[in-house]
Amino acid sequence: MLLSRLLPLWILLGMFGFQLHASHPATFELRPDFSISPDTTTCPDDFLINLGEDIRIIYGDEINIYFTSNRSIDGDEEWMWSDPTHLSCLSCPNPIYAPTESTLLTLTIIDGDGCIASDELFVEVNLKDDIFVPNAFSPNDDGVNDVLVVYTGSSITQITRLRILNSNRDVVFEQFNFLGNTNNIGWGGTYKEEPLNAGVFAYVLEVELVDGSLRQLTGTITLVR
Repeated sequence: MLLSRLLPLWILLGMFGFQLHASHPATFELRPDFSISPDTTTCPDDFLINLGEDIRIIYGDEINIYFTSNRSIDGDEEWMWSDPTHLSCLSCPNPIYAPTESTLLTLTIIDGDGCIASDELFVEVNLKDDIFVPNAFSPNDDGVNDVLVVYTGSSITQITRLRILNSNRDVVFEQFNFLGNTNNIGWGGTYKEEPLNAGVFAYVLEVELVDGSLRQLTGTITLVR
């Protein structure tokens, strides 16, 4: 009673974590004051984690995520990752991470006392023009290298165009929107369904990467009879 007489009501309420709000001139509402600093007696020291230096990888690669901390991790923590979809484990100290695009990965850990630590790691994912075109093939129906096959890696979604030109720069073969690494898809050394003589031909290859961008590659191929 003595305390309430000596201190104004708004100060007294503030001491117990409440604020007085007027929503109408004649109406008052008592609400908790969440702006008051939390009790830090259970977290006397800084709780820190470190995910290390930023990382650069090639699309399709996997990496192990490691972190260090100034406190022991004893298993009663709550783990929160910003990109859980591409992690092998959400509560492991070193999960495997396989992002499909450049990502700022954030880890937040809350320990059993409610102490919070957080850190970020930038993982840059580079797309590689992983394309291989043989420099020769022999379409003689012996079952070996009878078709010019374009081989592509995981960062290539499809071959959008393949053009084959003779020495006069005439287009003798053209194909659109097909997958690489397919033995029965490619050029069989013919023009208008007739076998061509041995010789050197030029190719123009256009591919689409997983991010939607297009890349072009040119070179020569030798037809062997």
